[in-house]
Amino acid sequence: MFNKVLNKFVILPLICLAAFHPTLLRAEEKAAGVTSADRTDIIFTYTRQEMPEQDVAANIEVITRKQIEQMPVSNAAELLQYVTGVYVEMEGGPGATGTARIQGGDVRQTAVYQDGAPLNLLANPLTNLSSLPTSIIRRVEVYKGAASSAWGSSLGGVINIITMDPDVSRPIGAKLDSTYGEHNSLKQNGTVSGGIDQTGYLLSVTHEQSDGFVPNSAYEEKSVYAKINQQVGEASRISFAFDYCDKDDDDPVATEPTFWDDIGQNRTYERILFETEVFNGASFSIEGRHRSTSVDIDDVYSDHREKYMDYSEEIWGGGTKFTVSSGGINRFVLGSDGDWGTYTINSQPGTTHTGNWDAYANDTLVAGDYSFTVGGRYDHNQDFGSQFSPSAGIVRRFQLMDSRIKAQIGRGFSAPPSLWLDDPKYGNKDLKPETGVNYQLGLEAKPFEPLRLEMNLFRSDIVDLIRFDYETMKYQNVDEATRQGVEGSVKVQVWKGLALGFGASYVDARDEKTGEVIKDVPRLICNTSASFDYKWTTHSIVGRYIDQNSSYPETSDKVFVFDYLVKVKMPVKVFGADLGLFAAVHNLTDADYLYRNRYPQPGRWVEGGAKRRVLIRGFSLMPPQNRN
Repeated sequence: MFNKVLNKFVILPLICLAAFHPTLLRAEEKAAGVTSADRTDIIFTYTRQEMPEQDVAANIEVITRKQIEQMPVSNAAELLQYVTGVYVEMEGGPGATGTARIQGGDVRQTAVYQDGAPLNLLANPLTNLSSLPTSIIRRVEVYKGAASSAWGSSLGGVINIITMDPDVSRPIGAKLDSTYGEHNSLKQNGTVSGGIDQTGYLLSVTHEQSDGFVPNSAYEEKSVYAKINQQVGEASRISFAFDYCDKDDDDPVATEPTFWDDIGQNRTYERILFETEVFNGASFSIEGRHRSTSVDIDDVYSDHREKYMDYSEEIWGGGTKFTVSSGGINRFVLGSDGDWGTYTINSQPGTTHTGNWDAYANDTLVAGDYSFTVGGRYDHNQDFGSQFSPSAGIVRRFQLMDSRIKAQIGRGFSAPPSLWLDDPKYGNKDLKPETGVNYQLGLEAKPFEPLRLEMNLFRSDIVDLIRFDYETMKYQNVDEATRQGVEGSVKVQVWKGLALGFGASYVDARDEKTGEVIKDVPRLICNTSASFDYKWTTHSIVGRYIDQNSSYPETSDKVFVFDYLVKVKMPVKVFGADLGLFAAVHNLTDADYLYRNRYPQPGRWVEGGAKRRVLIRGFSLMPPQNRN
């Protein structure tokens, strides 16, 4: 199956590139978006339009490609563990399913996007971030707090994963990574990228496997990512992206006779995008997309869970967007999106249809040291009707310590997953969407150039919060609930080559009717980082601490877990290629901990490998043209 998909959707399009003759893109940044997406001062997520960070009122954290390469991580789930205020729940060790929560929100309240296109399933709230390898990620933007005015159902926040673009600076380049670790853990990636006249291409193939670091945690995963960018004239381009993942893994909790053992997952994602410059400062884009997901569960030990042996979902969607920028003074965006799909599951006869449609607008005005943003979005859900989500934000900049104060208020909502309505045992057809108002107040300052300080206060007043009631064994709405807290971070460049960072987030979540603390909401999350560059080597150590306030007393956390990475770049080329060696030690102190009940985490383990980069210059598939 994997080979057929590889040949049909990846190899053939790349072979077709040979038919294109041409010159490298004159406007590389415009065609591939390389510059804007790699800069740390440009934010996309806030209003779904590029804008300088200094004008953004929201609490947003950006992870660049450089930072990714300095961390001992291999997928998006592992990467997001080190973002302040983000809790990643891992169902076991390496390769396990990983989902994200922001500022104490639930998984279903976090909207996950890939290049601005939704990844959340329509029927199932889970978005497995472990299936997105870091080899295809160029940048990650995390929007903390309700973002429904721009992104729809996202009461907790938004994660926008921006993928790699073709490297059009040369006709062809290749990168090979190979890692081997304990328990026969193997990770391999091969990437080919280049540009041929007005066409940029990228192909990335990844394979991972392991015998597992805890009982019943073996897995194998194969994935393919391909992207083709075609410049059309001076002002337009077409981009096609294809993403495929096939995974088989065991479930660590299969040691208990009420759970399943083997899980097979398969997903595909295709997207075609056309964008053009209408006139100076204005652009228009239209896209179409398709996603399909299937889950097959074997060796089920429970009669009820046996009903979930087969699940599949297929979603078709698209969107349009019009943006206008007036010399950095005003930025306006108007757009619309829609997604419709079907899903089937053993527990229900036939096929279930679901979908939603929306329209949104956001406007940012810059006046001196101030910037103002207002926005609104109308959503229509097939199951729950319509929602309107307004938002407003303000930024005040100061010359003193290069600081700024920012504040934002926004309405958010999260619709219940269809499965939570229709499940014959746990479902509740009377569930209502969660709605709420989110407040953010932040301060950023640079007392001196190497030091950056940031602090944010946040609060969410939520109506009809969905929780699982263990007395009725069904999902129920909580009339009123609050989540409030504070988060802060310190980043400093001690001296050339040495950088330190620390971040922490505290959340207090309560049922307003009873005054009781809501369990299973991470109460305190801390992150630490240190990196040191010396000659040909880079040393990095990252740590995380979580007090998850679990309802299960046997869950063990409240310990710091550290990971260490060392990279060595060979000072000379090896067989005409750049060669880098690396080694990582995970759970450096061999801490004993769980992030989710029944899902043990591995102790200390080691892996290492090599990265080889080959660049081919001056190569042409066609004879030179006569320029006379």
